[in-house]
Amino acid sequence: MVTNPIADLAQQVALLTQTNAALVTAANSAISLAQQYATDAGESAAEAVTVLAASVKTADLNAASTVAAWAYSAAEMQAIVDNAVPKANYTALRGYSGRNGASTLSVRITQIGIAGVFWMDPSDAVTADNGGTVIVDTVGRRWKRFFNGFIDPRWFGAVADGVADDTVALQATMNAIPTNGGAVFAAGRYKSNGVVTIAKSNICIHLEGAVFLIGDTGASATTVNGATGKVGFHFKEADHIQITGSAEFIGQGVVGTTSLLGVMFDNCDDVSCPAFMRFGSMALGRVLASCVRGQWGDAQGKDINGLQTFESPPTSNAGSIEVVSGCSWCVSGDVLGYDNEKPVRYMSVMSGAPDNTFCRFGASICEAVDTDPSTAHALALRSSVNCSYGPVIASGGSLGVLITQYPTDSAWSVDGNVIESVQGNSASTSFSVDAIVSQETTSPNPIGANTILAIDASCAGERGISVLSGTLTIGRARLKGIANRAVVVSADAGVAKLRIGQLQLDGPGATASFVSVGNGGMFAADIIDLVNGPSNVGGITAAIRYDPAFGSGTLQGVDIGLIRYRRNGSAGNFTYAYMDLTNGFESARIGSVDSSDLTAHTRFASDSFGAAKGRILAATTPTTGTYSVGSLLWNSVPAAAGAPGWVCVTAGTPGVWKAMAAVAA
Repeated sequence: MVTNPIADLAQQVALLTQTNAALVTAANSAISLAQQYATDAGESAAEAVTVLAASVKTADLNAASTVAAWAYSAAEMQAIVDNAVPKANYTALRGYSGRNGASTLSVRITQIGIAGVFWMDPSDAVTADNGGTVIVDTVGRRWKRFFNGFIDPRWFGAVADGVADDTVALQATMNAIPTNGGAVFAAGRYKSNGVVTIAKSNICIHLEGAVFLIGDTGASATTVNGATGKVGFHFKEADHIQITGSAEFIGQGVVGTTSLLGVMFDNCDDVSCPAFMRFGSMALGRVLASCVRGQWGDAQGKDINGLQTFESPPTSNAGSIEVVSGCSWCVSGDVLGYDNEKPVRYMSVMSGAPDNTFCRFGASICEAVDTDPSTAHALALRSSVNCSYGPVIASGGSLGVLITQYPTDSAWSVDGNVIESVQGNSASTSFSVDAIVSQETTSPNPIGANTILAIDASCAGERGISVLSGTLTIGRARLKGIANRAVVVSADAGVAKLRIGQLQLDGPGATASFVSVGNGGMFAADIIDLVNGPSNVGGITAAIRYDPAFGSGTLQGVDIGLIRYRRNGSAGNFTYAYMDLTNGFESARIGSVDSSDLTAHTRFASDSFGAAKGRILAATTPTTGTYSVGSLLWNSVPAAAGAPGWVCVTAGTPGVWKAMAAVAA
């Protein structure tokens, strides 16, 4: 028996001829067409004519003309026949030459994966065959696929089995997306080797859990500013694009030596990319370069460890989930890195690009397990002005937040940024300064003024908070278990300032001091709570001290509203609450001290200690420590007819102290 398309044609012809005798000619034409295309349909011409003749009755052809006349045109009838004669695949359509010259032809491809209806565009003689939505036949006609705006990479030959190389198909898919159209990447494992470039605006890409396996030995990408490197997907000057869904990007190179970058948005404005992206086994996850008014969703990364993508040849280490340079008015979601080599989120610089400005970022989370902890941390600010950051959570790395600039960074700034919170722990590593927060620079430009609203961290490394340049303001901070110094403030050049609302330092752990203020440093705190003493009880220790071994220039000042010391059973005890054996206290102001847990009460060491220190509490006169004339101690347990405090009348260790006039009885 004949195929269904021919039978369908017969039924349509029968319907037409039943309504108007004038369609006899059309019916006969249909029979002729059936003969012409019968071979394509897999039937003989005789079988096709038999089917048609059985449906087209003489009585119907001679029906009364009182029935309203309606009919398909010759071109429409041709379209019916062409649709009834399917082509197996693109090869069959490319070899098709039938009905040349007809104006409204359409055909149907039946092969699974590429099936669809194509129409012939008689006005187009130039569009190239793209192997998916435009097919050029043997006589030069352009057959164009009917589709609803979203194209399928399988139309272009993508196999998505994780074995076949889909690079060409992926690039052809991106090239074929029409303006205001899009592509849907169904779940599957798309293997590629070489850059896939997307240089189109006003398009949409939907990712349905697709996995992209990206090699690092294929063709390189060239950025807008002329740099070349290995990139998986390169969005280049693609404005007003939308990317939705979720996808995974897995490098196929060698972790540690690969220079592969997963996805790059290069000079793309008004991007809307809420898609969740997961990266693995590559040098860099995604890079946002010179983008304006963009929005990106959450990202994760594991084993992000390699060499810098755009170095020639790549030699420097890389390992960030997200790198941002030259962007403004952009928003990015949470970024989580597991075993990343470098900062999870890196606010970097790029030649010719401006500062990152007025951007908003979600959480930056670092979990350093198997990687080198000396270089792994959660957030690094190298170029960032008036940007805000969500919580920073760091575990096992040398740093939580690094605010820094390099000698070559004179064209960029770090200023006016706000970080919501920092929490976690930092490790003791080979890094020169292990700290949960470090603000420093080797650039000719000093760091500006930045703010962290809250810190709650355990610091096993060298330091807890280190400020070596610029101004850092912290709302409240709680640090535990610092190996050496909880807070260091000093400047090798210029001035370094740290302002804290409330600081709680919980030992044991500090072997020298909880707070060290060096040359060029200024430290101010409303309240300092010292919980427990140092683990090292040998030698002279001070909870807060001026340390001339740090920085250059002169001490800028110390201003503390209240110091509270609670030893809480620790083995050690500080020798002094505050010590300055070099500059004295001319640059210091301490409002009051509550240190009733100190075995020798409140003690200070300096070469001059005056009334500017404010209200210092003690239960009796000191027995150790060096004091100058005029030093004052106020009685922490005043009583009627007792002394309200004591004054040092002769300098010495501890000097000569006299009681003040008695309180009235």
